[in-house]
Amino acid sequence: MVQLYDAAHGPEVEPLEWLTVLHQVDRGAPRAMGLDPPAPTLGPEAGWLTGFAYDESGVKRVQVEVDAPTGNVSTLTCDLPDPASGRWSCPWDGVAANGGVRPADGDEFTVRLKATDKHGYTNDDWSASYGVRVDAQPPTVTHSLRSPEASQAHLVRGSSLRLTGEAHDESGVNSVTVCLDGEMCREADLVSRSQTPSGGPTG
Repeated sequence: MVQLYDAAHGPEVEPLEWLTVLHQVDRGAPRAMGLDPPAPTLGPEAGWLTGFAYDESGVKRVQVEVDAPTGNVSTLTCDLPDPASGRWSCPWDGVAANGGVRPADGDEFTVRLKATDKHGYTNDDWSASYGVRVDAQPPTVTHSLRSPEASQAHLVRGSSLRLTGEAHDESGVNSVTVCLDGEMCREADLVSRSQTPSGGPTG
């Protein structure tokens, strides 16, 4: 509590104003934490593991315990660049986490979390377990030449041709690159499955 006086008076007179400041006491570790998405799919090698952890005082770091298909157990430490946001990310090395063995398609890692707030409070116990599945298969791609001139031995009149097709993957398609004779490559436009009646992202 603070008392305010003018320049000509002191505590012997009534203060001009009273100010009250309330400070909340942080008594515990973060409670809400998890992966985002809750059941992610990652490649067999390099990637990023992301998630959230919230605390009123802000979260300083998150520890991730990784239990690999080979039985190898390791721990990642993920710092938060913005403690108030609660969003964290950690570089993921599937081979290192699996004890030096490249994980196979469909293998599943089990991860658990602990968080530390900015005052140093850390969870006593690990969180519930989350599954991280390995996707080691490339997308499947089909294409077609949508042009009347393309029906005769793929001969095309004019200077342009629209190539359409579909790309499918259990984990989602990030991008499709189209190249002519291995050169003149460009990234195709993608349309999500919900936007096209033919199903699957297309480009």
